[in-house]
Amino acid sequence: QNLSANIDPGVDVTDIQKVHIQGTEGVPLFVRVAARNSFGTGQFVSSNPRAVEVSPQLPSEPQDVFGQAISDSEIFIEWNPPLENGGWPVTHYKVEYD
Repeated sequence: QNLSANIDPGVDVTDIQKVHIQGTEGVPLFVRVAARNSFGTGQFVSSNPRAVEVSPQLPSEPQDVFGQAISDSEIFIEWNPPLENGGWPVTHYKVEYD
């Protein structure tokens, strides 16, 4: 399968460019990049490592966890979702207390 993405750096060009490529778990992606200008496309260079596989990761920690006593027998806890979901939607949270 021959896939490519045209990345337009726009007016501001930084030293490092990034692109997120949606992959399929367990299927290696072979990635190479070339610079392009009005004269054409330069030489391609392969990524290091040459092949990369998508693999689900654990989500990062929930953000802004806040706890408050609301009675002599209850507490109220709230939080915001993690910044990174690990490649899959967060479906549950585990709350521990002692």
